[in-house]
Amino acid sequence: MLQKFLSDVSRIADALEIMAGGVIAESSETAGEPEAQQPPEGLVDADGLPWDARIHSSNRKLAASGKWCRRKNVADGMYNRIMGEILAAQEAPAPPPAQEAPAPPPAIVPPGSPGSGLTFPEVIKRITTAGYTARQPDTITPFLTPLGIPTLPVLASKPELWPQVLKAMGLPHE
Repeated sequence: MLQKFLSDVSRIADALEIMAGGVIAESSETAGEPEAQQPPEGLVDADGLPWDARIHSSNRKLAASGKWCRRKNVADGMYNRIMGEILAAQEAPAPPPAQEAPAPPPAIVPPGSPGSGLTFPEVIKRITTAGYTARQPDTITPFLTPLGIPTLPVLASKPELWPQVLKAMGLPHE
């Protein structure tokens, strides 16, 4: 008896909906058409299409072909547009899975021999303050060549030799 009552209520609701022109709840986005309802996961018809309240029968009934029954009084243009939305949503690629953030780069430690705390600009400042200049390579080269360094710019890539060069020049090297 309860089941018959619920069945009657469902039919009355469908009839009222049809009489109201298919409008149950207006959406601000799609004035005049019911909002799409998401079916439970996995609820698709023979074509793999999900049920949509705007165009499919409210009882989610399948036809003999296995396809959703079309809602009554849905204009062809509206039906085709919504079917296009459904198909486009199915063809849209899934967003790529979230990737882990790359590991942060190692901390940049000022070059220099361990514990010296020297930086190349400090080495150059000590050399130039003592009166040596790169414009007169003859004044600096004699201190570099015994260590296998041909020019002052090459010294920048050999921080382990900075204290030795400064010591050879008679400059503070710690």
